[in-house]
Amino acid sequence: MQSARIWFRQSCPPITLATVETFLEELGAKVAKTEWTLGTFVIPQLHVMQPVPFLIQLNDDEYVVEEAEEFVELAGLPSEIRTKLSTLDARLEVGDVSENAFVLGEAINVFEGWTNFDPSHPKVLELLRKLAIEFDGIFEDNVNGIWWPS
Repeated sequence: MQSARIWFRQSCPPITLATVETFLEELGAKVAKTEWTLGTFVIPQLHVMQPVPFLIQLNDDEYVVEEAEEFVELAGLPSEIRTKLSTLDARLEVGDVSENAFVLGEAINVFEGWTNFDPSHPKVLELLRKLAIEFDGIFEDNVNGIWWPS
C-alpha cells in the first residue's frame, strides 16, 4: 500500500483521518471513507476518488518511531530530513486503489492488493505536498526515491 508516506508529529488534538478528509476536500478532492480488512483486523482509510484515485491510511503505532529512527541512520538522506524525521511519530500511508474491490455497505468499500500507484503524478504530488506542509511533515515518495522537502 505504501507508494508514499507523509511523516509528521502527532499533535494535540490528534490528526485523524477526518482531519485529512476535511483538508483534502477543501483542496477540491473528492473523498470517501473506506477500510481494509483481514479477518477481524480493520484499518480505516480514505479513498480519494478525484483528481486521481488513491488510498490514505493513518499509522501512529509505536513502531513508526522505530522505523523513523532507522531512516535517520541512513547516510544518503540530507541532514535536515534526518534531523526532522527523528522527531516524528506518525505517518499517512498512501497507495493505489486495487482492482480487487467490493462493497460492504452503502459507501463502505474494501480494497486490497499490491500498489501500482505513482505519487509523482502532478495532481497527486500537489495534494501530498500540501498535506505535508499542513501537518509540518516530510513527504516520502517510495516509488521514485524522493524525500520532500529536501
